[in-house]
Amino acid sequence: MWKYLIPLLLISTPALADPISAIVAFTATVAKFGITKIIQAQAFAYFAGFYALSEIGKALGPDIPKGIDVPTRGYDVAGVSPAAPHAIVYGEAKVGGVIVFKDTTDNDKFLHIVVAIAGHEINDVTKVFFDADELGFLQTKTEGLNEVQTPEQYQGKADVSRRLGTTTQLAHSELVAQSTNWTGAHRLQGIAYLYVRLEFDADAFPNGEPQISCVVQGKKVFNPATGTTAFSSNPALVLRDYLTSDYGLSCSADEIDDTTFIAAAAVCDETVSLLAGGTEKRYTVNGSFATDVAPEVVINDIVRSMAGSLWYAQGKFRVKAGAFTAPVLAMTEDDNRSNLQIKTRHSRNEGFNAVTGKYRGEETSHETTDFRKVVSTTFLQVDNNEESIADITLPFTATSTMAQRIAKIMLFRNREQLQLSGRFGVRAFKVQVGDIITYTNAHLGFTAKTFEVTAWKFMPANDGTIEVEMFLSEISASVYDAYADESVFEKNNTTLADAFTVPAIGLTLAQDTRIINEHVVSLIRATVSATEPSRIDYVEVEFKLSTETTFNQLGVGELGIFEAIDLQNGLYDVRARAINTIGRKGGFTTAQINLQAQIDPPDNVATVGATINGQVTVLEWAAIASLDLSFYFIRHSIDTSGASFANATTSFEKVPRPATSVSVPARAGTYMIQSFDKVGIPSTGFASAVVLPAQLTQFGTTLTATEHSAGFTGTKSGCQVVSGNLRITNTASAPSTATYTFANDIDTGAVRQVYATGFVGNNRFDSSLAQWDDLTGNIDSLAGLWDSLTANPQFADTDVVFFIGVTQDNPSGSPTWSDYQQFKAGQFSGRAFRFKVELKSTSVGVTPSVDELFAQVEYN
Repeated sequence: MWKYLIPLLLISTPALADPISAIVAFTATVAKFGITKIIQAQAFAYFAGFYALSEIGKALGPDIPKGIDVPTRGYDVAGVSPAAPHAIVYGEAKVGGVIVFKDTTDNDKFLHIVVAIAGHEINDVTKVFFDADELGFLQTKTEGLNEVQTPEQYQGKADVSRRLGTTTQLAHSELVAQSTNWTGAHRLQGIAYLYVRLEFDADAFPNGEPQISCVVQGKKVFNPATGTTAFSSNPALVLRDYLTSDYGLSCSADEIDDTTFIAAAAVCDETVSLLAGGTEKRYTVNGSFATDVAPEVVINDIVRSMAGSLWYAQGKFRVKAGAFTAPVLAMTEDDNRSNLQIKTRHSRNEGFNAVTGKYRGEETSHETTDFRKVVSTTFLQVDNNEESIADITLPFTATSTMAQRIAKIMLFRNREQLQLSGRFGVRAFKVQVGDIITYTNAHLGFTAKTFEVTAWKFMPANDGTIEVEMFLSEISASVYDAYADESVFEKNNTTLADAFTVPAIGLTLAQDTRIINEHVVSLIRATVSATEPSRIDYVEVEFKLSTETTFNQLGVGELGIFEAIDLQNGLYDVRARAINTIGRKGGFTTAQINLQAQIDPPDNVATVGATINGQVTVLEWAAIASLDLSFYFIRHSIDTSGASFANATTSFEKVPRPATSVSVPARAGTYMIQSFDKVGIPSTGFASAVVLPAQLTQFGTTLTATEHSAGFTGTKSGCQVVSGNLRITNTASAPSTATYTFANDIDTGAVRQVYATGFVGNNRFDSSLAQWDDLTGNIDSLAGLWDSLTANPQFADTDVVFFIGVTQDNPSGSPTWSDYQQFKAGQFSGRAFRFKVELKSTSVGVTPSVDELFAQVEYN
């Protein structure tokens, strides 16, 4: 049976976390004079953005008990303890709990377990686990037990119900009815718990009692913006709740500056776009901890989860979430009332160029996991390629994207190293800790440079007036931009020229052609110049097609000419930057060039022959002599005389060199072949071969489905009939396509092997040259018939593609058709056949203009 089990009644007692009811006398004194001081985390003394409670902060705020310095973490799985601290759950987290009761009934057949999961009311329990198995339930009951439905091994052997921990909840009636050791007096008011009943079964529980855990939507918190209390994972609202709770600091509402908490909550609820797509809230809190964790540890972790700051001033706690706020005051050197003390950089052991750390949440199966290291190559180079890592723990952060965002803010903020302190005039009364100001000082090279106020206090002046002593730390909006240019943090201290300034460079582009190894190649010539070449050590030049995302290196070297050789035609982006004599990299200068190589077209194909071999036509031609030949392009027209390249359809897109033959399905008409060189330039003419109908295999039966200018009554999608011809409706952009499905199919009356062929009567139509006044030259010299005088015989920007579908069934009944497949001609097996075509254009204003479509099915 349940081994070693004896009935237990374990009452969980809270850890010592006495409410703070008084402020030290010194606090009252400094508050009277309006002294404000930032409370900085010891672990991040130089990271002004993650402020928590430290020794200096406690001199100005309520005494915060140390407690036991344990990790900010609750219970992972349920376990027995005679006197365990309460667990506190904020947001959504997977937790265990303290087993406060065990009993067996019916001769040890049933095991009853009560697991206290939180020492407060919770919003809900959304999932329950036995070991690693997530349970599914047959139904949800208000009072009774919920029977486990999945996994199958627990069916009929386990029941679970939950109590949310209200202050008015009654004892669990089912447990009272089944155990004499649990009575109506055991209400566990204010404690959320699970009641689990297990029926002994060695197959269901081969390892004995399972480890119990659950996913909990934690405590409901007060929102001062709405005046309501509801479940929320907002860090600012959670922090307010902890400060005012008896297991936290027991602050009164008068000790909370709700204006700052409302503003911080709004920042936390903002959505941010993710690089992989989608969005998430800027900051959330999702986790649990026990009440024996030191309050300063809990507060520090909550504040860090919103990349924020917390301070105590004029008798109130104030907070700011990690986001840039607009400057509230523009100050200049005229506001100075004393000399300034300036700290330009951190010491080497206080700075870092990479951040690692841990987080936990649903995407990690609620296990503590390392997020991907955030490292800056820019900062690494500044630090002589010596990696210096800061390691942080984010126990309340549930996603890797949020953890990395916080880590990057920490990294960027650490590089904002300039700090000022001094006395200023009464205009500084307008600001408080956490505000952003601009400061202009020509002697220091500051032009509206942004600083954050990290501390200020009143100071008496020698003339009896009051001055304000302020401590300022540089800040910029880029700190909170995950995609910021990292170089700005190293060069934004001053506008004065210094060693970190890199001279601007000039970049001019030109195109050329060159013969290399008997091949004509195109190249871009980039000329890099500078007005201050003496301050430049070398330059880097990169290029890419404008449609690509990644630049390729063109060269590294002295000022001068760089060449990118053997390029295809297209629009190119070229950029260059200078590196000065101490290794500082300047910004990129970018230019564009549209490379259109001016080279001769390849030779025309001289002749092409067509040999019929059953159902296959073999086209053969003599290779052309052009060394830069790339491929051959083949078109087909149904006309056996006077065929036009522009009015044909594509048979083969590319027949690569050195091939001089290709096999195509046998069908009558004219095949035309054209050559293309390596930069995509076609030959000026084409060769053709004619296949007459009499040369093809003759069949006893020929069935035809014809669509023509009488109306094209089939189904149209994206096309219409104009002047009796089928055309794409909208050619305002390219490429454009449309489909047309034949009105009738072909029924052969029985399943048989057939030879099917698709034929297209096509004319290229260019709407830009459709007016009589647009025609140029002599009419006698224009190609094509009267209705297509503007057709250029070398155009190949239209196409019509045939598709066939097959059924083995009677088409007049309820046939099952195959998917459409592209074809030109070929053998197919079936009873009935249906057809459609796709009209294509790759030019704006141009469309195929089809006067006839017919499909032919032949068999013996």
